[in-house]
Formats: sequence, structure tokens, C-alpha cells
Amino acid sequence: MTRGSARAGSASRSERRHRSRVVVGGLAVTALLGTPLLPPPAGAASPFGQGCDQAFEEGTEVSEPLTGDSLPLEAMGVPAAQEELAARGVEPGAGVTVVVLDSGAVEVPAVPAGAVLPSQAGGGRPLDHRGTTFAGIVAGASFTEEGAERPTPVGIAPGAQVVSVRVLDDIDPDAEGVGATTEALTAGLRSVLPLVRAADRTVVVAVPVAVPRGRALEAAAEELWDAGAIVVAGVGDRPVVDEARPDSADVPLARPSATEDAADVLGPAGAGHVVGVAATDVADPLRSSAVDVAAPSVGALSWAANGAPCIAPGPSTTIATAEVAGVLALLVSRFPDDSPQQLVDRLVGSAAGRADVASRLTGAGLVQAAEAVTRPLLPQRSGTSGETTVARDTASALAPPPVSDPLAGARDEALWWGLLGGGALLLALVLRPVLARRR
Repeated sequence: MTRGSARAGSASRSERRHRSRVVVGGLAVTALLGTPLLPPPAGAASPFGQGCDQAFEEGTEVSEPLTGDSLPLEAMGVPAAQEELAARGVEPGAGVTVVVLDSGAVEVPAVPAGAVLPSQAGGGRPLDHRGTTFAGIVAGASFTEEGAERPTPVGIAPGAQVVSVRVLDDIDPDAEGVGATTEALTAGLRSVLPLVRAADRTVVVAVPVAVPRGRALEAAAEELWDAGAIVVAGVGDRPVVDEARPDSADVPLARPSATEDAADVLGPAGAGHVVGVAATDVADPLRSSAVDVAAPSVGALSWAANGAPCIAPGPSTTIATAEVAGVLALLVSRFPDDSPQQLVDRLVGSAAGRADVASRLTGAGLVQAAEAVTRPLLPQRSGTSGETTVARDTASALAPPPVSDPLAGARDEALWWGLLGGGALLLALVLRPVLARRR
């Protein structure tokens, strides 16, 4: 998420959050920008219940039981991917560490927690729901509704261990505590290096927050790649323009432009080997050359600080980033011997689009988890990426081209001859009575 300097400091936190929510369905803006707003999967009902932000305050009681499935999981084919792994005797995400750098997480029984790294922001209980929500999206356990025949999946990789690193107190710098800064995020990324170096398989590092670019920030992200981690970062959300504050319109990227490139302004997406993530359902998205893949972000489920399942507030690239990190955790558990480059190739090469004509809105397209864990890859020459030798990289891979059909031309020719012959026969039948009368 981008800097929140456009929000009014005099408003309450709940009012600021309410104003910052983007209403999906802005058809005029969508037509202008060509945004690929995706409808919910066929037959899917929007979940209903408490919001993760509403249930964050300590002692909050559950007002409404959660009903319905996670729409993004259905859209990305996550249940099918989880079933594929289960059929192979692999718990989705098992043995994988996912580090989430954001507001810090509250301990929730339904979310497997790993080591706690030092905070780069404030101390005490986290002030924002984001870190807890993102952890649940990645690895939250399923739950069973009363009277339901099956459990409802919440986390994408429930077997993964989530390590939460606190790099901000609140995304809004006018609110209480420390806002998002390039310096704090850089320090947070560097604090993850010892964990990555000690791991026996690829670590996934999720950065939902987007901050102003900086050389030190990009260098820290590249160090993690060299050490064997995959950094996944959101490309950012457009700042909210407050009409009551004229200066808010001067914030970078506050006004949409057909020529804008958020990668020039925000990081760490777009740096080195960072996987840049966009959301498919944001009505007024940032255009960015840093986008590698996209994910839906409305109707995602997670776990709240009060220990109950909840609905993540969206749309936002922050939610999409947590989802893509979860899918990468699935891939690591399915292919534990793959290099980071191979895993990224699987993710990007199986997306519902074309990596060779990547869009500044959706990159290679919508992430397809089931395709990513089942589709074979063709080995290719590897060993380096750019100027940096990739640790653990033995043979990167690319998704294979579509299988050619040697009989396609013959079938097409036969079809056309059949159509022409049938047409001639029909014409002869129609003209026969006319010609007979002339005789």
C-alpha cells in the first residue's frame, strides 16, 4: 500500500479506513483504464461475517458467524492444488517458512507461528490488523461451519510456518505509532537474512507494503534472493485523494495516468528478482512495469485476533501479495528441491496470461495454483540470473509451449471441403425443381 499522507489526520482511525476502501465496480474508471475486474467464480457466494479489521480490537466478540467460501481461493484453483498435494501425501506448505513484513501479528491458535524476529517499528501489541490478517491468508487453518458437510479452507498453505516481522505500526503516518518507511522495511528485510541462510529449503518473504524506492532497500531484497529466498511484494495501491485537503492530490501516483509506471516510485517490487504482485479487482489500479502476476483480493478469508475466522478488507494489492506468497509456499512444499528461479518460473509460467507480453496491470496474468503444482516444466540453461549467481540454482525452467497438432491442417482442410461439398449438394437439391420446370 502506498503512503497515506493524503488521509486526514483529524479523522478517527476507523473513519480513515472507511474512506480508504475502494468500491469495486467503478465502471467509468474501469473503462478508462482497461482494468480486468474479475467476477466471482460461477456458483460462488460472497462470504458473510465479521471483518478482520472490525475484530482486531482486544476483547471483540464475534457478531456474526462466518459463512461462505474464500472467493480468491476458488478463483485461483487453490482447493484443487491442495487436493493434489494431499494425494501425494504432502501437507500444503509443510516445512516451508513464510516471512511477512508488515504491522506484526497477534498470536492466533489457528495460524502456525514460527520464530519472532525483532520489531523494526513500535513495541507491545500490534496496532493494526494487517499482519494478523496476512498471516491467516497464508497459513490459517480451515474451520467447519455449523451443520456444514465439509471444512471451509482459509489459508492457502496451512502447513507453513509464518514468521511476522513488524516494520510499521499503522499504514497511515498520521495515525498512532510508526508509519511505513523505506528505512524500516530495509532493516526488516536484512533481519530475515540469518533465517534464510539457516533454512534447508526456499523461504518465501512477503512484503505487502509498498514504500518509496531506495538503493539500500533494493540491495536488501537482492541479498535475500542470493541467500535462497523469494521476495514477493505488492506493487502498491493508489493513494486516496481527500477533497478536503488539496495537497493530497499532489502525492505521487494520486492521479491516474495512462503513462504512469509505479515501479519508478515504489519498491521493493520491480527491484532485481522481486516478484511484483497486482490485484485483479481494484477499480483504480496503479500501472506498473513491476507486475509479474496478479491475484483477486475481494472475499478472502483469514483469522481475527479474537480467534474467529473473518473476511479480509479488500480490494488491495496487500491481500493479493499474501495470497501469492501462500501459493509459492504450496510450490515449495510440492517441489522442495527446486531452486528459487524454478519456483518463480512455475508461478509465472502457469498464470492465466502471457509472460512474454506482460501487462502493467496484471503481468503474466491471474495466478493458477492448480496449474502451478501440476504442469511440467522444460529444463533450460541456467546458473545465473542477470549479473548475480543464484544460490541453489541448478536448472531454471520455463513452462512448455502448447503441444502442436500435426493433423490440425489436414482436419481443417477436410472440414472446408466437407462444407463446400455439402453446400453444393444443398444448392443442387434446391435448383433441381426449377431446372425440371424449364425442361
